Amino acid sequence: MKTKILIGGGSGLVGSHLRTRLSKETYEVKVLSRSIANKSSDFLQWDPARDSIELKGFAPDVVINLAGAGIADKLWTKSRKKEIISSRVESNKVLVRLIEEGLINPKIFLSASAIGIYGDRGDEILTHESAIGDRNSFMVECCELWERSIDPIINLTKSVFTLRIGLVLSSKGGALPKILQPMNFGIAAYFGNGKQFYPWIHIDDLASQIIFLITKTKEDGIYNGVAPESLQLGEFTRRTKQSLGKKALLLPVPAFALNLIPGKMATMLLNSNRVSPNRFLEQGFKFQFETLENAIVDIVNRRI
Repeated sequence: MKTKILIGGGSGLVGSHLRTRLSKETYEVKVLSRSIANKSSDFLQWDPARDSIELKGFAPDVVINLAGAGIADKLWTKSRKKEIISSRVESNKVLVRLIEEGLINPKIFLSASAIGIYGDRGDEILTHESAIGDRNSFMVECCELWERSIDPIINLTKSVFTLRIGLVLSSKGGALPKILQPMNFGIAAYFGNGKQFYPWIHIDDLASQIIFLITKTKEDGIYNGVAPESLQLGEFTRRTKQSLGKKALLLPVPAFALNLIPGKMATMLLNSNRVSPNRFLEQGFKFQFETLENAIVDIVNRRI
């Protein structure tokens, strides 16, 4: 019998890639979507803002929730900040309610989170056991509310995972295309002094981490979804252009200019998070892409 997996946020960058990976193995996958018009029977409708969901009798063994409005897609106005938080918290609450009411009984529940929960920590090495950052930071506040939204099911579900995800590298979305674009015009830009650590992960390794958690490990709880190599942004930018053979001038975008962006979005761009995936390594997870150069070349060549 196939393991049944329900994915919230399965139409996003990570969710779509994960769904493709899972479809190649022995899983039955359904995706939650706010609109299922003209979509296959693999899609089920939900509307987290209205606490509405229709599973049509699908009883998942595993629930994976990756749903959430894009962090850097729009300016951080008050309404956008509210949407960023609510899209994450409310989607988890819908799924948590189903479990509390006994309408579904998954053995495993995995919720995404982000490394933003650690706040600005300089060169401090951060593990899953590290304290969260300053709660006056929007990203810390958002991530803490996000993670706390699954607390009610910790004792109701056999295994509950929180995956704190770093900068996901893909040619199909996220930050990488925005980093590569100015290099085509001879500019390799980075933010501030470039000394802040930016934890990254190849999208294939991230999908592999999720599959590893739901199939291999017996220890639930918090994991950091990042690669073993944590680089400062200036070095990250230099290695990226070098790995692609780009002739581009390294140029900083001054912190004062970033601070002119409304909503304090600059804090996200200038924060330093030296995050370690130590728990994955301790559990025996093998990374396919441990160095940035290998990750960038593979992503660009495969257009993944």
